[in-house]
Formats: sequence, structure tokens, C-alpha cells
Amino acid sequence: MTSEQKKTANKRNALRSTGPRTAQGKSRSSRNSRRHGLTINIFLDRDWSSRVEKLARAIAGDQNDLRRLEHARALAGALTEELRVQALRTELWNLGFSQEDNRQHARDGSSMHVSGASATGSEPDLSGVGEARAFLRMFAQITAVCRYERCAQTRIKRAVHFLRG
Repeated sequence: MTSEQKKTANKRNALRSTGPRTAQGKSRSSRNSRRHGLTINIFLDRDWSSRVEKLARAIAGDQNDLRRLEHARALAGALTEELRVQALRTELWNLGFSQEDNRQHARDGSSMHVSGASATGSEPDLSGVGEARAFLRMFAQITAVCRYERCAQTRIKRAVHFLRG
């Protein structure tokens, strides 16, 4: 049984957890799902859909089993989604580190780094602080992207389980 004190605390917390209140905040949060493109259904995109269909037919083989073809489509779609997530994660890593490199160049006045040493001849930064900063900036984005990867992996396991039959 939930105590009256807990019920009151839950109601108080719920009043504070109502999402964005300003028009700007609502507008920004409405675009959250479109930020990285992973929510787009690949079966509705002609290019992706044709790729997935080719892969599904290769997975299903020459059998005329429609149920097998359905599961092969699910597997092909999930594999494609996983590849898209991996590509986005790599892009986020590269972007984050290149942005940190640009910040470092701006701070130390160098135009480029070669093998860890700045072009101005100063000592290389071996502390790893820049990489740590870049990682912390990217961590939230990469964690959010991993959710899509886990979903794709679950769909892959389910489809493989059926296809092995």
C-alpha cells in the first residue's frame, strides 16, 4: 500500500515534470526524433527498401515460403538499421574529436597538428584532456543512438531464431 506521503510527493513531482513550456522549447522537443534520421522507416524509402528487399530475397533463398520471406525481410531491415546506427555512431565520434581538435587549435594558435605536435613547434598535448572533453560531449548522443542499436539487435535475434527454425 502506498503511503499518503508518497502519493503527495508523486503528485508534486508530476507537476514539475510536464515537459517544455515555452514555444521555443516545444518546437525544439518536437524535432528530437528527427535529429539523426534513425526513426525513419527504411521500408518507406525507395532506395533503402530496394536494398533491403534484395538482401531479404538472398537470405530467404529459392524457397516459395512467404512466411520465411517475411522473416527474411525483418532480418534484412534490422541488419540495415544496425549498419545505419553504427555509421552514425562512427560519425558522432569523428565529429566530436574533430571539433575538439579545432578547439585545441584555436586555443594554442596552431593551424594544424602533425603526430601530436602543433605546427608552431610547441610541445604536444599528451594529457588526453581534449579527448576526454570530446568524449563527455558525445556521450549523451552516443548513448541515445545505442537504444536504436539494441532494438535492431533484438529484431535480428528474433528473425534469426525463426529462420533457423
